[in-house]
Amino acid sequence: AIISGVGMDGEAQWSLETSHLQLAESSRVGAIGISGGLYYYFDQGIVAVSLADGAFVWRNTDVYAPSASVIGEDGTIYLCCRYDLDFAAVDKNGNTCKLIPQLAEDSLWPDQIALEQGRIKITETYNDQKVFYVDLESFAVTAS
Repeated sequence: AIISGVGMDGEAQWSLETSHLQLAESSRVGAIGISGGLYYYFDQGIVAVSLADGAFVWRNTDVYAPSASVIGEDGTIYLCCRYDLDFAAVDKNGNTCKLIPQLAEDSLWPDQIALEQGRIKITETYNDQKVFYVDLESFAVTAS
């Protein structure tokens, strides 16, 4: 894939090429979002590049293939994953804040994540619409 930063004039200001990976059941390269002057995407880990010029800022390889993500007001990236982890939090500097291998014994493929009332809401649409909440301070997990 090619990722390009486009200026206000609609012209590409920079571009970068992601890894060439074999097709898999889960996405292995994709967008996460923009926060604090950085563009985040995943490509064999979470990657941050400068919005201004596409320069590499950091890579976190603790999270491999997220299925969904949301960025908090402080720039923390919260992710749910299908194969390597159920939940991860990575701060704006690329440091891992928390990894949760499994939300519950019967959790399977969390695929939706949102910020909701000071906590993270994770939904598994493949598993009878199970919903889990992760506290933003303690990272304690509760099921609903």
